[in-house]
Amino acid sequence: MLNTLGGYGIYSADATTGEQKYAPLRISHSWVNFAYGKQWRFNFLGGYVKNLGTVKQVTSLVGTGTNIDQLFSTVFGFSYSLPHFKFGAEYNWTTAWYGTPGVKARVKQTHGVSNHRLMLTTQYIF
Repeated sequence: MLNTLGGYGIYSADATTGEQKYAPLRISHSWVNFAYGKQWRFNFLGGYVKNLGTVKQVTSLVGTGTNIDQLFSTVFGFSYSLPHFKFGAEYNWTTAWYGTPGVKARVKQTHGVSNHRLMLTTQYIF
């Protein structure tokens, strides 16, 4: 995963000095990965991410995916290895539940959006 959910909320701002106070978004991640085999290799990756909001009431949010309540992802793949080549295929299904952040950045009124991805690979190893 190259980018993940997270950020912070602004809970206090001084109008004269511009000083702001921040509360971090609390994000829970759970991931599991299984792989089996050498020449024929099969793998599974599954994960769940949950936005737990902030401890304090915030007025605005800065970050990635601050309007996502939870995210579920599964990846199934296999590969076949030869002495100098490797061929593989991977299927990824991800669903994210988008909504509206509340006063403590907890996302409410969610709706799910799914994405399907199929990737084929060829590697030359020298």
